[in-house]
Amino acid sequence: MLALTLIAMLSVALAATHSYDTGTKQLTFNMKKGWNLLPVGIEGPPVFADNTSMGAVFIWIPVSGKYAGGIVKDGSVVSNDDYSQQIEAMKDYAPFSMWVYLKRDVSFTSYAITNQKVLTGEGAPTRLAKGWNFVAIWPFMVGLDVQDLFANCTITKANMWNAETQGWQQPSSTQAAQNMSSQVRESDVGETMLVYAASACELSLVEKEAMTPPALPE
Repeated sequence: MLALTLIAMLSVALAATHSYDTGTKQLTFNMKKGWNLLPVGIEGPPVFADNTSMGAVFIWIPVSGKYAGGIVKDGSVVSNDDYSQQIEAMKDYAPFSMWVYLKRDVSFTSYAITNQKVLTGEGAPTRLAKGWNFVAIWPFMVGLDVQDLFANCTITKANMWNAETQGWQQPSSTQAAQNMSSQVRESDVGETMLVYAASACELSLVEKEAMTPPALPE
């Protein structure tokens, strides 16, 4: 299994795009004109219903390997697919994110989380489908080693989106799937990891116990 360099790779590059207040449990996003990844479960600001700001919304459905969504008009997604049904189909999968296209820069603080499971992890879904998965980083993941989080999965490719440059952080996604043992930090909450699972699996939300015997005395 390949562990991930995702946390170290993005912490510096995207630190200014969001912040997490551990006291109020609120997330502040500084979203850019163009494409942004926003964790599903956050109640968006009223500006998202403004046609002059919001352009489109899409979610990746890993089971079918396609997008669902479309342009936004008067606060609703105009789509040929049953968008709400597609989101319902994702309820058993690990916390994920959606693509949001903005016509201008937008900053907002989320005052409501629509799914409390993503804050505590208690009963939160953990499944990943074979292939690409968007995994949102939530508070219950803080403190876990990235390699422990994906201990039950074989991740062959990984990447993260940079809204500032409107491009992927790594030109080759395989470069992000290298050995490391970084911890998920509070400053990472709100980010999105794109990972490619070799087969269906589940995230591991339990830290590995230390199995190394005590050192011998000198």
